[in-house]
Amino acid sequence: MLKKSLFLSVSLATISGIAVADSTVHVTNNGNDGEGSFRYAVGLANNYSEIDKILFEDVYSIGLQSEVVYTGTQDLHIEGNGSTLSGGSVNVDTDKWDSGLFVAKGCASLTIEDLTFEKSFNNGLAVFLGHEDEDSGYQPCPDDVEVSIGLGNVFVSQSQFFGVLVDGQKTTDFNTDDYIHHNCSDPWPHDVNVPISVTVTDSEVVQNGRLDGDFDISLETGCPQDFDGLRVDQGGAGDLDATLISSYFDHNLADGVELDEKGDGSVSAEVEGSTFQGERI
Repeated sequence: MLKKSLFLSVSLATISGIAVADSTVHVTNNGNDGEGSFRYAVGLANNYSEIDKILFEDVYSIGLQSEVVYTGTQDLHIEGNGSTLSGGSVNVDTDKWDSGLFVAKGCASLTIEDLTFEKSFNNGLAVFLGHEDEDSGYQPCPDDVEVSIGLGNVFVSQSQFFGVLVDGQKTTDFNTDDYIHHNCSDPWPHDVNVPISVTVTDSEVVQNGRLDGDFDISLETGCPQDFDGLRVDQGGAGDLDATLISSYFDHNLADGVELDEKGDGSVSAEVEGSTFQGERI
């Protein structure tokens, strides 16, 4: 029987003994884990491709104790309903930037709306393109895939490293996100040969790149200075397209937005009613 705290809803289907009704799993509490939590909802989406939407039933402030990772193959829509994911109570992770409050690994497209990411112990939101596991190693995205990341009314602030990172590029050497410095190293050294499009609307990506911990921030270039508000890295074949509308990329450590194409593809950007200003404050 469906428990109220779980609140799953895919029509005429059953998932692990739970009747579901519209391919949506509902977040119903502010817990770090357990039934009804955001982490639990993402775990269900990882295991059942029928689930393509996560809906927050109310406005929740969720203190995450570790990253939440999405590895499903289906495109996923997260509707936050004004909720907040925070890592403010967790010690900062100073080893490498392979984490975040919410991390997607694979080739799925993402749509995230009405959700705040604040005070991450690593990146705010991170997307690593392609598949990697201990048995098969790295597997690129299929050639016919086009990855799109859509952010609407999303707020990302005070992340340790990047505010939003979309990584589909292997090491490009000096003054990039993967230049080795102290214990930092490229967490995802792979070129993805598919088009990447990013659309950001009515959103704010501000004051990211806190660099709390053992970092020498006196260097002029290289890790860890090059942490941007929004960073999109595309390598190999495939275009990189960005649309930024009515959004703010202010007071981040490095660039407000960096679009980095390394390969045969092109880069295009459309900007309307947005700001890019200021150093970190």
